[in-house]
Amino acid sequence: MEALERENIMLREAMIENQRLKLLLKARGYAQDRNYLLCRIIARSPTTWFRSVVIDKGERDGIRPNTPIIDGNGVVGKVISSQPFSSSVMLLIDPDMKIGGIVQRTRAMGIVCGNSTNICKMKYLMDEKDAAIGDLVLTSGVGGIFPKGIPIGKVVKVRRKGTFFEADIIPASDLSRLEEVMAIVGGGKR
Repeated sequence: MEALERENIMLREAMIENQRLKLLLKARGYAQDRNYLLCRIIARSPTTWFRSVVIDKGERDGIRPNTPIIDGNGVVGKVISSQPFSSSVMLLIDPDMKIGGIVQRTRAMGIVCGNSTNICKMKYLMDEKDAAIGDLVLTSGVGGIFPKGIPIGKVVKVRRKGTFFEADIIPASDLSRLEEVMAIVGGGKR
């Protein structure tokens, strides 16, 4: 009976992994001129809000600092350091993370910044109408790290911040449940 139970658990795990990997394959459509490398998460930062992870690919696999990391839903983060067999990835929610973003509906551009919570901020919007609740924010391609058009997240709030407006964004990717990610390597401009 125990052997049958173990086999059943292993089969369920294989099915769940298969579903995750199928979703991850969607990520390959974000930038046709780039190569993708499947990576597994092997460690997480010990902080309350996971702001970094370690992946099982490194310099020997072509991973360098600033390599974009995504999953089937969108932006996960970028590599901040790489060793021969592993790399550290700064997640989208880290306060040091900054990505050029564009609101899909209005084409308004701004800078998406991490906030140490599960919410990011899109700063420097010029007008209150530049973003509305439910708008999708994509990478703008500005800055040369992330290709244009990868989902960052959805707007959940817009408010005035000094002379500009700022939008709160819920990340498209569930950063607390990552197991596998894709590194975007080669091709294109960086």
